[in-house]
Amino acid sequence: MLSIGFFEVVIIAVVALVVLGPERLPWLMRKLAFFYKQFVQIKNEVHYQMMSIEQEDLSKRKAIIAEKEKASSDE
Repeated sequence: MLSIGFFEVVIIAVVALVVLGPERLPWLMRKLAFFYKQFVQIKNEVHYQMMSIEQEDLSKRKAIIAEKEKASSDE
């Protein structure tokens, strides 16, 4: 993945401070934090939905297997 060290973060912060200035930098950080929070919430929601779908599918498969085993044991 993306591995950024402390030194790289400091360089990015200094460049952002020079480019944006001290007035707009706090605004940008709040916006970035907001978008990151939204991203994490959406990612978690999708993850939980996928897990739920997977559990439902697993339950259906187990039920089908149980029916087949019961039908084969009845014969």
